[in-house]
Amino acid sequence: MGVSSSSFKANSKNLLIWVGFFTASLLVYYFLSSGDFSFLLSYAAFMRCFGFGLLNYHMWGSKTAKGVSVKTLELYTLTFAARLVSIMRHQGYLPFDQTGDWFYHCVEAMSLVAVLLAMYAIFVPLLPTYDEKYDKFGSLHIPSEFGIVYLVGPCLVLAVLFHPTLNREWLSDTAWTLSMYLEAIAMLPQIYMF
Repeated sequence: MGVSSSSFKANSKNLLIWVGFFTASLLVYYFLSSGDFSFLLSYAAFMRCFGFGLLNYHMWGSKTAKGVSVKTLELYTLTFAARLVSIMRHQGYLPFDQTGDWFYHCVEAMSLVAVLLAMYAIFVPLLPTYDEKYDKFGSLHIPSEFGIVYLVGPCLVLAVLFHPTLNREWLSDTAWTLSMYLEAIAMLPQIYMF
């Protein structure tokens, strides 16, 4: 009886988290979206932010960073920083509905905070549980801690050479494109870790 009640308690807590997320999703859709295609950009950002929130919930709750790649978190930090550089000053890449007025900005900023919080957890209180020996992506010819250079370098070069011009400003357009390229490959160190 004790095992099944604790299992039910844990599962009901997880269920409440997911019900809360889907309820918030419906509220955002109903109150802030015009129902068009641009809402998908906001919703994808919202889902990603929720995912990083779950990562923090798991890491802080279980007191372990086992299986989490710092390099992936570093790539996401660069992704969100570059994206915020682009969207804070210009509107060319924002959703057309009301979520582009403030919601998308807040979600991207919260995602950055969640990633930084996860990195803090790994490097400070949970450092003994971090699997550094398995987080070796990009350790060819350079120290392992600089392994993301193999991913950031090509993305930066491509973003400088090939970027749209919706904001009509080189820095903003390049930053947006860099964030898109980085996000496309950010999970590679995590996958390599397994």
